Amino acid sequence: MNRFYAVFIGAFLACGLAYSIVLRDSNAATHQVEAIHSAAPHTHEVWFSEEMAIQEENRILAELYSNMENTRTQRTAAEARTGAERRVLQVRGQDAWVGLISANTETYHKLRQEVALTGTHVQCTICNGSGRMSGCTLCAHDGKCVSCNGKGIKWHGEVCGACVGSGKCYLCLGTGKLNCVFCFDGEIELHLPAPPLRMPVEAY
Repeated sequence: MNRFYAVFIGAFLACGLAYSIVLRDSNAATHQVEAIHSAAPHTHEVWFSEEMAIQEENRILAELYSNMENTRTQRTAAEARTGAERRVLQVRGQDAWVGLISANTETYHKLRQEVALTGTHVQCTICNGSGRMSGCTLCAHDGKCVSCNGKGIKWHGEVCGACVGSGKCYLCLGTGKLNCVFCFDGEIELHLPAPPLRMPVEAY
């Protein structure tokens, strides 16, 4: 009889233990499913946020590339107009250029005669040996491109051909002062060509 009760109690305990394990596993599975479902929205939001960030980055890169191509195209077009636009400025600045040459021609010839007699270099008194004039015959002294008023862009949005978008006077390279047209680096030399009678369409 005792043996029967012992077997019965053992079986009862085994069933209870099995039930407890099944119940625990079931609860664990339920919690895991709930955790997955509760995490799903968060995971989706992260993915959506990352996807939007990638799309925005691609948009910015595409816009940047487009702007670079547009700038390159406009610059190429401006370079094709450079000669024509500078010739217009050449006519505009010709009187001031001739005035500069005429005002210093006598001094220039005297300095050259002195070089011929001494056989050596003579300091240019026209620019006081600095190699730079006091101003620019095209922009006067502010260094701004007179075609676009230093903006690099014409009023209708076209890149300026005279300065090719730099906004600087092409003749003095934006310094407001010409290199001396009578000497080289502040010295008069016989082998140097005489100043041109027409204002150049390139930096002097």
